[in-house]
Amino acid sequence: MIVFLTVCYIAVLAVLIKLKVVPLNTFTKISPVIFNLLLFVGLFIPMQFAAPSGPVIAGRHVVQIVPLVAGRVTEVAVEGYQPIKQGDLLFRMDDTPYRAAVAAIDAQLTLAKRRFDQASVLAKSQAGSRYELEAAETQVENLEAQLAAAQFNLDNTSVYAPSNGHVTSSRIARRFDANGGAVHAGNGFCRRFGHHHYGPDTADQSSPCGSRPEC
Repeated sequence: MIVFLTVCYIAVLAVLIKLKVVPLNTFTKISPVIFNLLLFVGLFIPMQFAAPSGPVIAGRHVVQIVPLVAGRVTEVAVEGYQPIKQGDLLFRMDDTPYRAAVAAIDAQLTLAKRRFDQASVLAKSQAGSRYELEAAETQVENLEAQLAAAQFNLDNTSVYAPSNGHVTSSRIARRFDANGGAVHAGNGFCRRFGHHHYGPDTADQSSPCGSRPEC
């Protein structure tokens, strides 16, 4: 930097001397040396003390992705070091048993609602007991709650990215294959998301949760 500024000064000085704006004398001849010393003392020495120093920590947001339901993985939609947007599919599990559960409970709920309507008619005509009506109503409420839970499980057979970021690696796909494609709730895997790059500096691959401190 000192050399660059000194060369610039000499170039400007030469132009001024050529245009006869500045006379050529002893002072102008030694002025580049004086300019160099002034730069060193007035600019570069203070910069050594004022320049920021110390360790730099680059932060990143790490998200642990854990499937909420158990199942056999049928599709892994991402590759290692692939940029991902919020809502992109990460992987999908076999939803056949969950669809069957939803269908079975829905059929039971339809029957229970029919029985509740019949019990209501009988109770109004005093041909049925109040207890039977309340029991039918309770059955409907229980099945509605079961249906909501079954639908929740079905919806969670597909796992999506919670935020923009990057996938650490495709090791997860290989892990699924080695385990027969089975994933169980609570035994998920890590996917890291961040604005800069994947995961910690020392971790360049995904790993089963629990095998690394960050999981």
